[in-house]
Amino acid sequence: MLSLESTDEKTSDCLYSAIESVAKSICNFDSEIIGAGSWWFDIREIMPGQENLLWNKIHAFRFDAWKCMEDYYGIKITWHNETIAEKLLAVIYKELEEKRPVLVYINSHFCPWHPRKHEYNAHFCLVVGFEKKSRSFICMDVNLNRFEERLSVELFLKGCGPYITFSKTNKLYKSINWKAIIGSTINHLGINTKHNSFILMRKLAYELEREIDDLKDGVPSWIENPIPLVSKVGLLQKGRNYFSITLEFLAKQYNVKKLISISNRLKQAARQWRVVSFLAIKCQLNRDDRNSLIRIPEKIIEIADFEEHIALDLIKLLEEHG
Repeated sequence: MLSLESTDEKTSDCLYSAIESVAKSICNFDSEIIGAGSWWFDIREIMPGQENLLWNKIHAFRFDAWKCMEDYYGIKITWHNETIAEKLLAVIYKELEEKRPVLVYINSHFCPWHPRKHEYNAHFCLVVGFEKKSRSFICMDVNLNRFEERLSVELFLKGCGPYITFSKTNKLYKSINWKAIIGSTINHLGINTKHNSFILMRKLAYELEREIDDLKDGVPSWIENPIPLVSKVGLLQKGRNYFSITLEFLAKQYNVKKLISISNRLKQAARQWRVVSFLAIKCQLNRDDRNSLIRIPEKIIEIADFEEHIALDLIKLLEEHG
């Protein structure tokens, strides 16, 4: 069975925690870099099978951490979408023979140690070994602080999904390029493109306003069922908090003091997104609370303005440093 590092408290996400644990076992990995590129907002076509709700069109989270891990730490991460059981198992067995863990998706309903196993929730854990006698995988669940848990192959195949493999590469840079990490994030925000994140935030707000006006005294579907809104806003919060951690790390490592204040402002933006969720829940509990309902699109416009100023200050900082 493989032995891996536990993580610190900076990441509370099952996927991130597991990746961080593997990275720390391979090299002297700086966990703060995990938030690279996570500040994002986009509106795109919905995936097949989703309800045609505006909030389902929001793409709230992305990150460059995997590229950074390969460039600066020599850790290559590969995402697989294999669905054929025999091929999936063959890859896992091979990786374990090579003393490499596999990060697997397992629905919480089929995860015996998961506290929400009576529900159907996305979850990730590390497969670090195999017990032939019981035909069970030995799993390490960093996020739940569970180690050497057994998961039968039969149960695994019922709840499995995508998986991630890890490998080492010798092609890496000697030091982290902090300007490249920030520049990549700015590019993803699309300041000068049709996918300008801040224009799209305002577009979202205007569409919400229009829907509220059209319904007059009615309640929008995203208040009747606020789960899509709350889940996407949660990802927006996470992306901003994670990137703020990365900025703070870069500020200290490379003595770029202005990044500290920008990091703090990004944390403030995350808190403002939480207000949007609060307002939505408040409206669901009190359908007559028209003021809170109207406040939701207004708040999103405020956040768009606030975040746009942060992005422009980052661009200015990059220009100052050539």
